[in-house]
Amino acid sequence: MASLDTLLGFCVKSGKLALGAEACRKAVSGGKASLALLSPTASANTRKEFEALCARSGVPLLTEHDFSGAIGRPACKTAAVVEQGFAKTIQTAYDSVYPRNI
Repeated sequence: MASLDTLLGFCVKSGKLALGAEACRKAVSGGKASLALLSPTASANTRKEFEALCARSGVPLLTEHDFSGAIGRPACKTAAVVEQGFAKTIQTAYDSVYPRNI
């Protein structure tokens, strides 16, 4: 399986990743996002906002991986995957790197 960063890079190159807070808000609230990403370095206010938005919209939110280097935008703290196939593959890769305690 490809690494998480590689998958995120492919997602950007294919145009299936909404980048930045405004684009991410629009994708999640508009029902287009299948998965949302939040950098661990995002501010507390941004974290609170996107946790609530994703919970209301039923969109999974990944918060432990700093994806900004993988997408080539170091200042980007939020993103949304807008293609279900990519979202599923990225979620699987994320879960293999950051296993959840059940």
